[in-house]
Amino acid sequence: LERYCGVVVLYGVARIRPRLAGPEIDGLLEVDPETLLLHLDQTDYDASGTPVLFSQEFHVADAFEFSIIRRGGRPPRL
Repeated sequence: LERYCGVVVLYGVARIRPRLAGPEIDGLLEVDPETLLLHLDQTDYDASGTPVLFSQEFHVADAFEFSIIRRGGRPPRL
C-alpha cells in the first residue's frame, strides 16, 4: 500500500470470532458448510486515524493458532 499508493499503515484493529463456513465459503476452503471457522475482520489505519484498508480472512479453526500481543498504557515517566 505504501509503495504503490503512498499510504502508510500505522496500526490495525482485528476482530476474531467463530463462524460457520456456510455456502459462500465452504467451497473455497473445501469444507462442509457446518464447519466452524475463525473469521478475522481487520481495519488498518493511517497516522491520522483514517481507515485505509479492510480485510476479511477465514481460517479452519483446527489448522491455526494465533498469538496476540496486547499493549498496556504508556510507560511511567521517571
